[in-house]
Amino acid sequence: MNLQAKLVRSMVATLALIASAVLIAVTSLHIWSARTTHALVEAKIEESIVRKGYGLASNEAQALRELVADNAFGDVRRLVKSTLHDDPDLVYGLFLAADLRPWVYVSPDSVDGASPERWRNLNIGSLLLNPLTPESQRRRLFDQEVFEFAAPVTDESNTVVGTIIYGVSGIPLALALERARSASRELLAVTILLIVFLIVAAMAVGVLLVRKAAARISQPLSELTQAATAIAAGQRNVRVSIKSHDELETLGHAFNQMVSELAESYLRLESLNRTLEERVADRTAALGARNRDLRLVLDTVNEGLLTISPDGLLSEERSAKIDQWFGPYAGPTRFVDYLARIDPVFADSFALSHEALVEDYLPMSLVLAQMPARLQAGGRQFEFAYLPIDAGTIKQGLLVVINDVTDRAALMQQEAEQKEVLAALQAITQDRNGFLSLFDDATSLIQRLAYETNDLETTRGLVHTLKGNAGGAGFNLVAELCHKMEDELAGAPATPGARPAARSFAALRDRWETLNHTVSKLVGQRGRQVIEIAVEDLNRLRDELDQGMPPRMIREQLARWQLEPTERALFRLGDRGRTLAAVLGKGDVAVAVDGGGLRLDPKRWARLWSELTHVVRNSVDHGFLPVAQRIAAGRPAPQLHLRTYLDEQGQGNALTVEIADNGVGIDWERVKRAAEKRGLPAVTEADLTAALLVPGFTTRDELSSTSGRGAGMAAVYQLVREWNGRVSVVSRPGTGTIWRLTFFGSMLGPGEGADTSTSGGGGLRLLAVPTNS
Repeated sequence: MNLQAKLVRSMVATLALIASAVLIAVTSLHIWSARTTHALVEAKIEESIVRKGYGLASNEAQALRELVADNAFGDVRRLVKSTLHDDPDLVYGLFLAADLRPWVYVSPDSVDGASPERWRNLNIGSLLLNPLTPESQRRRLFDQEVFEFAAPVTDESNTVVGTIIYGVSGIPLALALERARSASRELLAVTILLIVFLIVAAMAVGVLLVRKAAARISQPLSELTQAATAIAAGQRNVRVSIKSHDELETLGHAFNQMVSELAESYLRLESLNRTLEERVADRTAALGARNRDLRLVLDTVNEGLLTISPDGLLSEERSAKIDQWFGPYAGPTRFVDYLARIDPVFADSFALSHEALVEDYLPMSLVLAQMPARLQAGGRQFEFAYLPIDAGTIKQGLLVVINDVTDRAALMQQEAEQKEVLAALQAITQDRNGFLSLFDDATSLIQRLAYETNDLETTRGLVHTLKGNAGGAGFNLVAELCHKMEDELAGAPATPGARPAARSFAALRDRWETLNHTVSKLVGQRGRQVIEIAVEDLNRLRDELDQGMPPRMIREQLARWQLEPTERALFRLGDRGRTLAAVLGKGDVAVAVDGGGLRLDPKRWARLWSELTHVVRNSVDHGFLPVAQRIAAGRPAPQLHLRTYLDEQGQGNALTVEIADNGVGIDWERVKRAAEKRGLPAVTEADLTAALLVPGFTTRDELSSTSGRGAGMAAVYQLVREWNGRVSVVSRPGTGTIWRLTFFGSMLGPGEGADTSTSGGGGLRLLAVPTNS
């Protein structure tokens, strides 16, 4: 459709819209006016009928006054009949005496001789039957609308002696309304025909005018269009000549000027193109040289360098080390698919992280820090680093820097192993018996994990205990292997008889065997048979021998030297607490130790001191606040009080180990919520204490290397239960926590008890317990 046709069509549509609006408006106004006129006519005619009816009834009542008084029945009947005969608009007439006895009743269906009682078929209302003044009503009778009028007939004393009722036909009203409606419809038809004629005439004239105006507009535009088409075809000397004396003529002049300038621009552009081709050739040669230099660099660097597009595709440009380490580039491929054939787990981890980068719902620095960083391939270890090509965004892709860290990892492994050997040497030098007891207990845990069929919770407890003891002894590699094994056990199914995390345990056992071999060399076979005796104890025994000490007391003294003072074990626990507090940023911890002069068999009680590491770790991790928070809260410096003592319990002594701290105390409400969440009883303090000792129970929301698994206190409780002991806790918010572990006389062997030589007694107190207890 050309421009002229569009203008004509738009004009016709506009005129049609205006005509339709005018026609609708005129029709609506006429209909509204006709309805108003009809209502006015109906009201006027109805008013006329009412005046006529009231006047007729009132006049007839006056005329009947004397006739009724004289009981002129015949005259009354003649008067009513003559009235109906003289007025064709009257439908019926009725005169009723005061007792409603009809004197005369004339209606369209009445005949001579008919009973006047037929008036009752009219069902006249009580308002007309007993009027005090002239009354009227309107209803449908005899197949037509009837206006009924009634007036009372009174005597000279104004006593009502009867009622005259006339029915006036409503047909004249209906006929008048119909005539008015017919005239209105005729007028509406004539008006519409006239408007339609005017609209058609106006549209015809409008179309002629629009066609002329459209021709004046479209002809210059057509000339401009043809000129533009010719220019596009390459004709640069085309010009237009428009003489319309309006904006189109201005547009034609502007077009001619544009064509002239365009021709000049073409000439300049051709000149520039010739120069540009020469420059492109020079730049291409320079770029080729730079690419050769870059390829040389990528082929000689020791690092693996590659780039990944935002959609995860591996680019073709990469260093030679990439092909050497992971295989050749096989055309456009996703980086995830390229690595999946080497390490599917690494590839899946990268895919998740890259998806998070693309979706941009987490900070980029956080996602980059969580992307997989270590890969093993071909017996070597590689370290990955990720850098956005465009800082702060992934829109330009990622630069991946890969380093072969096999030698460095081996060196770090050797350094860590040497540190473990050094830690063992220092422990042997400072506390031979204590270290050997701890080491033997850890070896026992390794053997239980290797040769016993344990359920999943028991396995977790053993590994957690081993991790705590290894960390306390400075065996960091062993502690890391235990932590890795705990991670694998956390997602393992509780299948009876299964041995989860077998691969991690194999590495753990191999490392422990190496340590065991090293410790055996450091200690030697005779080193385990050495008894450490303080010089002051040796001097005291010599003095007592000079004074004639009885042989029985000599034997008791020698037996006592085979036992270990509990203070040594408590000091070791305190050292572990101080070390952990420093690692966790809890500040310096003051440790107070009170052994109560007790000595115990280091081999029999080594497991207890091993498990108590969990209690100390809980006190430090859960009880003490970080330094900044503690100072802000105005709390005192952290303190640990470790002691052992004997209590009289029934028929024998009971050993109690007490670990107290001045931390924030146990949040019993949080313990209650955690217990209820797990479906554990949480009503009494005993219920909450029992919940703390359930395997897997923890109030921590996040897992750390020191807490969050709920295995430590469960392992402590398992030991106490095996030894028929008792565990209790006293804790109030803000005042600290006291854990007490009590073991009754059946757990104490001969010679184990208080060292009365330090408390003024006369000798070592022995318990009457069988040796094999």
